[in-house]
Amino acid sequence: EDLRNLVRELNPQLGGKGGLHFGLSRACEMFLDKQLDKCEQCSDWLARPLSAEQREYAALDAWSCAAIGKKIYEGEGQVAVKEEDGVMVLSK
Repeated sequence: EDLRNLVRELNPQLGGKGGLHFGLSRACEMFLDKQLDKCEQCSDWLARPLSAEQREYAALDAWSCAAIGKKIYEGEGQVAVKEEDGVMVLSK
């Protein structure tokens, strides 16, 4: 949620509906040019011990937020929304 607020401040048009459709996976693609593997997102996080894959997912999730926040604060996260053929698209 905090990252979504930063992105919304950067450009309120990102993600539609006030940024509700702009999640971490899309932010990684936009700001880091990387895809975020979300396959562990729906795994059983109450089970202990956490699997190696879950621990890796959690670490990458946290690192991604920090890396995107750093880009935004350093002014490298300049993105815009433009219209192409009647469709709103993100551009750097």
